[in-house]
Amino acid sequence: MNMIWRDEAVLHSPRVRRIVYCFTLTLFGVYWTIYTPSNLAGSHGWNFIEVFICPVLAVTLLYPLLRRIAQIARRENIGSIADFIAARYGRSDLLGALVIVILTIGTIFFISQQLKTLSIGWAAVTGTISVPATLTVEILFAALLIGFAVLFGARRPTFTHRNPQLMNIVAADGALKLLVVMLLAVPCGAYLLSHPGIALSGPKILPLRLDGGFFMATFLVTGVVVCVPHVFQVWSVESERDGDLKIGRLFLPVYFGFAFLAFVLLIWVGSYLPPSRLGLESTVLAVADNLLGRGATFVAFGLSLFSAATMVAIATFSLSTIISNRLSLSAFMQRYRRDASAINVGRSIMLTRRLTITAVIAVACAFAYRLDSRESSTIGLLFDSVLIQLLPAIIAGVYWRRAHVAGAL
Repeated sequence: MNMIWRDEAVLHSPRVRRIVYCFTLTLFGVYWTIYTPSNLAGSHGWNFIEVFICPVLAVTLLYPLLRRIAQIARRENIGSIADFIAARYGRSDLLGALVIVILTIGTIFFISQQLKTLSIGWAAVTGTISVPATLTVEILFAALLIGFAVLFGARRPTFTHRNPQLMNIVAADGALKLLVVMLLAVPCGAYLLSHPGIALSGPKILPLRLDGGFFMATFLVTGVVVCVPHVFQVWSVESERDGDLKIGRLFLPVYFGFAFLAFVLLIWVGSYLPPSRLGLESTVLAVADNLLGRGATFVAFGLSLFSAATMVAIATFSLSTIISNRLSLSAFMQRYRRDASAINVGRSIMLTRRLTITAVIAVACAFAYRLDSRESSTIGLLFDSVLIQLLPAIIAGVYWRRAHVAGAL
């Protein structure tokens, strides 16, 4: 197994490999970006804490389920959530195809949210909010995401579900996001010390509402972690031993604890800065612009673009691998056995993955364009609602030996 990490990536010692793995687990924060917490703070106040507590709840409360799934996946050489569900129900092709449809819809919603978030950030940086300009910007961002995803997710044909090079990029993204928000929190802390009145007043956001909506959102975002294909990729497919996930269970609470404290300072100071035309959702950019200068604003936006590209790349890599390996590979192999010279299997698989990546991002771009910027959080709800449908089948497939495909369908 260790050889897989050395095929395409820099040689890692076991300690470095575990560090990389821990930072890839930051994808447990499905909505962890440098925009989402302040976006939620602007509309839901202190309830933005959901972004940070849900991944911690997932890796702690759901740890027995995650460990069991990872063990089964390693033992049976399962490389995707679709293959896992199908394998637990007699390797049903119908169930596997249905799961792929659900994953595709969920991935489109996920990428749509990334594109809409980038569009909002670009509008905050440039002040361009007209509809034609928004369409052009979203198309350009979609083209960039396609290029990045193809470069790191479908650059050459491979039959393995692993992608160590992409995992290194995901880990770098997780580390950079934490580093940037903590660096931005330093001048925020200094600002509060120099403005004791603001420090004593607290953030100007809505109070925490522990109502049904909060608990429902917490349940959805926590449970959906098990069902997201690119999150399954990092905690199950890329895991080499039980100890990996155990270390991640200790790492993620610390990671998201620091990220939460940094965002408290950012939102605290941002709520007192001159208001942006887009509201509190551009807090990070506003803090960078007011306290550090215009250059820092573009650096922060550049990081958000890299982060979105990374998440879209891992999401489309996971989905395109599922589609090419499950739906296309068997047909290619049948043709190959009939006439070995008739088809280049590797090139066909690579083409299928590239076409899948392009099509999914293009559809997501069209969907994002139809949504108002104020509806970006609605996309996340759609994403959760679609993928959470897989959770009962996953749990039953793991713990109930008499689970039947008819019940899963």
